[in-house]
Amino acid sequence: MKQIVLILLLTMLTAGCCVREKVIAENEFLRITDSLSVYPFDNMQISDGVVMGMFCTEHFLVVTMDRSDYHFCVFPLESSYGEKYECIRKGRGPQEIVNMDYKSIKVGQGDTFSFFDYDGYKKVSLFATNAYISDVDEWKVKSNWGVSNGRQFYANTWVDLNILDKNQEMEYVQYGQDNSVTNYFSPYPKWCEDNSIEPPFLYLKNFIADSDGKNFAAFYAHFPAVRFFRNGSKKPITIKIGNDFYSEDPMTRICYSSRPFFSESLVCSLFNGKESSEIHQWDWTGDLLKRTVLSHRVSLICMDECRKVYYAYSRNEGKYYRSDAQL
Repeated sequence: MKQIVLILLLTMLTAGCCVREKVIAENEFLRITDSLSVYPFDNMQISDGVVMGMFCTEHFLVVTMDRSDYHFCVFPLESSYGEKYECIRKGRGPQEIVNMDYKSIKVGQGDTFSFFDYDGYKKVSLFATNAYISDVDEWKVKSNWGVSNGRQFYANTWVDLNILDKNQEMEYVQYGQDNSVTNYFSPYPKWCEDNSIEPPFLYLKNFIADSDGKNFAAFYAHFPAVRFFRNGSKKPITIKIGNDFYSEDPMTRICYSSRPFFSESLVCSLFNGKESSEIHQWDWTGDLLKRTVLSHRVSLICMDECRKVYYAYSRNEGKYYRSDAQL
């Protein structure tokens, strides 16, 4: 009898420690909700191209561009550090890049960042008037699209979105040191009954790993949902946001639209609600710590951690915004 009771207790404890899905109802938002005013920032303009994303290094705000001769437009965060300039021309020559994976960009120490492109893993160092590219290692990126799709370092391997690859049941593909496929993991969710849409596009997402590659988080574009993978696990913790999770046509809505950004203990993402844009601040265990409602609807956001200032961009208006410094 004692053995039966012990087994039941262990089963209950194990079940309680392995919660793999939770829902955050809208009324739960109230206790963690704050507001933030953002103002037009007319000092930022790019000459041409389509804004793909934005991020901050120690001294610069960097805008990634498409349909332009250059990949980046660099803005100094302090006037004493120079003037804006464009860098990394598109091409096959020295200090040029052809196919950049914008989703794989990771900010490093100081004024550096790294990313994948068709020729391998690159590091960019920013200076007052120009930038310099160097090879990080000898990785040669191979995928059906000729470049990776947000490749991140997780659990001592490189993880990529499984776009138009084999094993269509799984969201992610892992690569070994020789760039061969070693594993597929995480079955696609079943949040929509429409089988006419390919899963990689229906469950489109931005995902990012922490600096040590121990955890990563995925933010879904067409569903108010986030998945966290912790400590090298291949099984996600799923968090659903709000009371209106399911939609007859999820492809018509955009939920998490901007590239997430992170610090040692937190990961932040831009969420587009029905009435406003919001910054959601999470810890790496999957707890939503803070919800910040912005005064203006925007499409992209990043943070200057040194000065505690948010920068944002509205695609509908073609305008940039910034916040006051946060205490």
